[in-house]
Amino acid sequence: MKSSEMIKTIKYVETNCHGINQMYKSRITYFQTQNLNKTQGVEYDSEFEDFVKELETVMECKVYIPTAKKILNNWYLWAEENLESLKKIEPFVKASEPIEWLILNHFRIEHATFSNDAKEDSIHAVRNKMPQDSDLYKRLKVIADKQYPGKRGFTYEYLVKVVAGFSEAWS
Repeated sequence: MKSSEMIKTIKYVETNCHGINQMYKSRITYFQTQNLNKTQGVEYDSEFEDFVKELETVMECKVYIPTAKKILNNWYLWAEENLESLKKIEPFVKASEPIEWLILNHFRIEHATFSNDAKEDSIHAVRNKMPQDSDLYKRLKVIADKQYPGKRGFTYEYLVKVVAGFSEAWS
């Protein structure tokens, strides 16, 4: 692989996945200090020379070629891992209402945040729509317990608060 391809991948992940559009000392230092067991085979081209110059500008010191190669290797492997992780994320399914969305998307939410934000009137509305003995509640509980396994699982009261908070954010 050419170093220009590696640098392109790094810049893509930094910019498009993390919103970072320039090099920082802290990031360079982080990738310099990593001791990974894996090494990417590289054919160094003129882009690598520009990469080294940019490292030196940011670090405000001389960066030796072996160190720059290590930084490039580690940064690239990190970027590749990020891209692979993003590819594995299942896209969300659209739904017409909040409870259906939670079920279709396997309860993949920050449930604690939504349960804390629930207001009394929304909690009351969810209790009416999703009684404790309803099939809707049972389906949601099975999915929530499967997504976040624990010893006891989610209680009815907690799921009502989560749905209420999520419903408020939905509208």
